[in-house]
Amino acid sequence: MNASMKLLKGSGKKGMKVLATDSLVIEKINKTEEDHLKKWKWMEKVVQPKRKTLLHYDSLDAINSGCKELFFTSMRKLLTAKKVNLATWRDVTPLTPQQDDSKSCGVYVIKVAESVVNGKDPSISKDEIIKYRYQIAANLLKMSHKGS
Repeated sequence: MNASMKLLKGSGKKGMKVLATDSLVIEKINKTEEDHLKKWKWMEKVVQPKRKTLLHYDSLDAINSGCKELFFTSMRKLLTAKKVNLATWRDVTPLTPQQDDSKSCGVYVIKVAESVVNGKDPSISKDEIIKYRYQIAANLLKMSHKGS
């Protein structure tokens, strides 16, 4: 997951700055904030300072309703501590493609991140998941050969 997110850093729209945060950092923050959330899965959280927007994408919305509010609350605390005026900031939960299993959340997160970075609406059908999973693997292999 982390390698795929780092590949996105250089692929965004011109002028867009992308920070791919290590998932372990996010997990530690979430565990510190609220230990009783026992079901961990990948979700996409986006902070757009120029648009003054916090976005939460979740491919299993029905199961993780508490995570959305936790993200918005935690980010508002962090931004307030950094002296950011939040009066005009918005919390947004865009429509996110929904998965029908418990093992595809990583694929959905990568696809949503790719869409957000490229300024597109996220969309992936359930039929595209397997194909996209192979595409992610191919991209990672391709990039690993460039580095050697």
